[in-house]
Amino acid sequence: MSDRLCREYGLSVIENPKKASSRPLYLDEKSGKLTRYNVYREDLREAINGSRDLRHMMKYLADKGKPTSPLMKEELRKLGEITAQARYMSKQGISILSDLHTDREKNQNEMNKLIDYRQHLRNKVCRATPAEKETLRAKKQGVTEQITELRKRLKYADGIEKRSAHIDGCLNQIHDTIENQRPNRQKEPVRTDRRREGFLR
Repeated sequence: MSDRLCREYGLSVIENPKKASSRPLYLDEKSGKLTRYNVYREDLREAINGSRDLRHMMKYLADKGKPTSPLMKEELRKLGEITAQARYMSKQGISILSDLHTDREKNQNEMNKLIDYRQHLRNKVCRATPAEKETLRAKKQGVTEQITELRKRLKYADGIEKRSAHIDGCLNQIHDTIENQRPNRQKEPVRTDRRREGFLR
């Protein structure tokens, strides 16, 4: 069951799990004694709580001398993406699907205008004097930075919508499974599809 849910949510699954920890190790951890596992978990908890982003978290673990496997790096990368998307939603006041669409349309329109303006500046550079070229190139660089930021916002919006749709699908499957397993009791007449309500998860 847990493996199936991990696959549905795009998380890694251990295909050939090793045998469980020994009983002495289990008893040590249960009694609160230090083991390499609970020390590592505590370090990871500190890294998450004390880091602004994934890069700082990886540096924290490296400074502590903790190995970071490719599997952990991938899971931390996913965590970093979700965290960035959640912060973006909070900052922009996005809570329902229509908010997300409005925000994306605004950013797309602004980016299209800046792309046209950047092309206009490029054309002016070709006809400008050497002194004017420096000013125009600096202005073009500023426009490019604004475009880069808008592209990042659009990427956040796409990621939020895809993740929300995936979670909706999983929740609907779980709902259907529960309903189908009810023994001869009256089933709910209509399933509420949260996406029709427009809420984002």
